[in-house]
Amino acid sequence: MRILKFILLYFGLFFSLVLAAPVDKNKAFEILLSPVASGFEAKINLDKSVYLYANKLKIYANSKEINAFLDLPKSTQKDDQEVFLNSFKIFIPLGLLYNYGENEINLFINYQGCSLNGFCYSPLQSSFKLNLKNYFVTPISLNSV
Repeated sequence: MRILKFILLYFGLFFSLVLAAPVDKNKAFEILLSPVASGFEAKINLDKSVYLYANKLKIYANSKEINAFLDLPKSTQKDDQEVFLNSFKIFIPLGLLYNYGENEINLFINYQGCSLNGFCYSPLQSSFKLNLKNYFVTPISLNSV
C-alpha cells in the first residue's frame, strides 16, 4: 500500500510540474507586422498565461528608438510594474518611418515578459525589413536577441 501511495505521489508531482511548464516563447509572444493604410501595424499577441513589461517594449527604426512617437496602449499595474496583459496593436505611421530612411527600414521590436506563474523569459527581439516604397514586410528574425 505504501508503494502505491508513493507511485501516485510521484506521478502527481511529475504531472503538476509538466503542466506548470512555461509556454514556448514563440507562442507566448507572437509579433506580426503588416502594412496598413498610411503605415504599418505591429500586432503583439500575448498568450493568456503571460504578460509583457511596458518599460521593456522598445521599438527602433534602424537604430533610433521611436516609442515616444507611437500611441502605445495603456498598461496595467502588476506587482509594482507596468505591464501589458492582453494582445494589442501599435500603428507605425509611414511619415514617421521616412524620417529614418527613404526606401527601406530595419524595424526592431525588443521586449521581455514573464508567465503568470513567475517564470521570466530572457529579453527577446523581433526584427523586420520594411520596404517603404512597395509596402512590403520581410521578417529578419523573430524571438532572438
